[in-house]
Amino acid sequence: MMTSLLMSSFIVASIVLLLIYFYCYARPLAALLSGEEIPKESVEKALRRFPLYYSFLFLFYILVAPTITILSLEMTPAYMA
Repeated sequence: MMTSLLMSSFIVASIVLLLIYFYCYARPLAALLSGEEIPKESVEKALRRFPLYYSFLFLFYILVAPTITILSLEMTPAYMA
């Protein structure tokens, strides 16, 4: 089944933004694990905020994904209501 341009762009944009976000978010933890001298407070702060950020991203996805799916279905030429 071929998806519409809206659905494809939503999937690609979501993956790219999440990869960039979590790369930047995990940088203090990765630096600590690699042995660099980094203040432990920054790592603890990032780890404390993780459940909140994860929950917000999950809720955003749960709210937006069905809307994008329905809109992309209605935009396809083969759709008949």
